[in-house]
Amino acid sequence: MADDRLSVQTSRRTGKADVRSKRKILQHQNEGGQRDFGLLVSLSSQLRGGHQPDGWGVPSRGGSLTARAGGSYRAPRMSDKRASLARFFRFGVVGASGVVVNQGLLMLLHGTLGAPLLLASVVAIELSILTNFLLNHVWTWRLSLRVPGLMRRCLQYHAAAVMAAFAGNVVVLMVAVEVFGVDYRIANLLGIAVGTVINFTAGELWIFRADRD
Repeated sequence: MADDRLSVQTSRRTGKADVRSKRKILQHQNEGGQRDFGLLVSLSSQLRGGHQPDGWGVPSRGGSLTARAGGSYRAPRMSDKRASLARFFRFGVVGASGVVVNQGLLMLLHGTLGAPLLLASVVAIELSILTNFLLNHVWTWRLSLRVPGLMRRCLQYHAAAVMAAFAGNVVVLMVAVEVFGVDYRIANLLGIAVGTVINFTAGELWIFRADRD
């Protein structure tokens, strides 16, 4: 009887070990299949000259398609150049909306409500900068307002706006008019273009870079 019981217990333990071993084999095969699938999708995308959406790559142990440490594979994202151009386009749209906000508030405060021109201009400029900052934050650079450092980025954005305004609307404007004899209206457009590039570069390389990366 004792031998029979020992034999039954041994058989049960052996059966459980076999089940665990089969589960590990199936899990390994599943991960390998997912990895092969990710590689095939990436190679197919590269041959077509296309790009994969963010998040495609080698599956992690949890089953999600993520990058792995130690030189493992991750599918390429949109090229930095194309992503930067897309952000620049959105930045330009936001800038155009800022002009509308600035002009509209100036007309409302000074033209309709009779506020002093200097005060109305300062308020209009500040509110247009704030709306531009918020739109660029959540749309151009796709950052949540809950990301730590919102006040720091806001102050940096203000500093960049002042720097861009001085370089574009003062330096370029005056040099173009006084030195090269350019019509002031054309010179003003040149100044706006230079200020836009400076402002975007500051956002791309300074204000939003660390939080985006």
